[in-house]
Amino acid sequence: MTTYLSQSHSSTRSRPWCCFRSGARSYAVDLRAVVEVIETEGLVRLPHSPKGILGLCAFRRDVIPVVRLGAGSEADAAPRERIDVLILRTEQGFWGLRIDRSGTTVTEDFLEEETALDDDPSAAPPVLIGSLRRGDTVFSVIDPEPTWQRLRTAVERDLRIPLAPPTGVAPALSERVHNGTGGAG
Repeated sequence: MTTYLSQSHSSTRSRPWCCFRSGARSYAVDLRAVVEVIETEGLVRLPHSPKGILGLCAFRRDVIPVVRLGAGSEADAAPRERIDVLILRTEQGFWGLRIDRSGTTVTEDFLEEETALDDDPSAAPPVLIGSLRRGDTVFSVIDPEPTWQRLRTAVERDLRIPLAPPTGVAPALSERVHNGTGGAG
């Protein structure tokens, strides 16, 4: 998994962090961005969605996207069983991150900032701003706002890729239907 760093934070004072695991990695996020951790009874899969988007879940009165960070298997897409989701708040709204609830903790610590590697908004998420160390574990610190912006960019880019024409449909007709010019006439 490729990760990129952002220079948008300062490590001059200690602050609270939510530390968790997502996939095979340990992450942390500023506690101010965390709304809550929920257990959902499965996700609704979106047709043709990018691999990072697991699906949608209900949160309060909203339907929000749930993502996973890093590479996952196809069996991981839109799980039907109960999963734990860390709900994050950004300027764009709520989004969820699939996590392993066991070992999720809140701590107050100083961020160890790292030099930015890339500020390309089309690069793969997550956007990392540094790390926290707790014992032998190093938590990569996620910046939720630019991470969500990169996820949105990836979704929009993936959804612009033209779909293959349906089997048995003439390409010219398929292009007219796909381009919105109609299929009749």
